[in-house]
Amino acid sequence: MKTIWPRSAAVYAFLFCLIALPLYSAAQAPSPDLVITHHSPEGENDGQVQIQVLFNKPVIPLGVLDDPARKEVLAHFSIVPAIDGAFRLLGTNAVVFEPKHHLSLAVEYRVSVAKGIKAVDGGLLRSDLTWTFR
Repeated sequence: MKTIWPRSAAVYAFLFCLIALPLYSAAQAPSPDLVITHHSPEGENDGQVQIQVLFNKPVIPLGVLDDPARKEVLAHFSIVPAIDGAFRLLGTNAVVFEPKHHLSLAVEYRVSVAKGIKAVDGGLLRSDLTWTFR
């Protein structure tokens, strides 16, 4: 009987690894979707701000300089009320807005990122993000 148990234990251990490890690996795998991992500013600010949005994946390939690809990504960003300045890509996975002038302290600004941005690997931003700051 002692010789049967170790074989059974080995079989159960093998089956456990065969079934449980792929499930664990799938749970630990990165998200196939494009996700906003950071955005700023929020709350009260001193007027000297840089609006920033960071994604978990590249939204433009490294070294791509063509305007249509960049414009496609940047078309998903907006600010209300309108601010004199420009959105631009910073690296492959960040978008920033740099205002030309200091922002008014008494105004609430609403920044929106519309869903539909596509990552280089095909992942999709599936939901809109809107936040406010002063």
